[in-house]
Amino acid sequence: MELISLKLPEDLLETTMRCALYLGIPRAEYIRRAIERMNREAEARVRAERMARASRKIRRESMRVNAEFAAIERDCGGRTFKALLASAPPDGVEIRRSRDTARHRLSKGSRS
Repeated sequence: MELISLKLPEDLLETTMRCALYLGIPRAEYIRRAIERMNREAEARVRAERMARASRKIRRESMRVNAEFAAIERDCGGRTFKALLASAPPDGVEIRRSRDTARHRLSKGSRS
């Protein structure tokens, strides 16, 4: 443990001594606990601010994605994906699931 020296206003020191006496702990222990509590509160604020920033960033991205979906729905006349598939040509629709998977052709009689 390291030793530090600090100057405190007289009224703060008197209150600190009175509180430590009431709790039955040494003044140094009281000050240590006060610093630990303040550190926990400060760290919690930092975490909360980071989470709030991340939440705002995710919210902006979600709004962008929602706007893209809304544009797609407008372009499709408000029809659902299922309705679009139902109105597909009789020979089927090609659906790409990802670059790594094979292409699947949906025909009238097959289901996926």
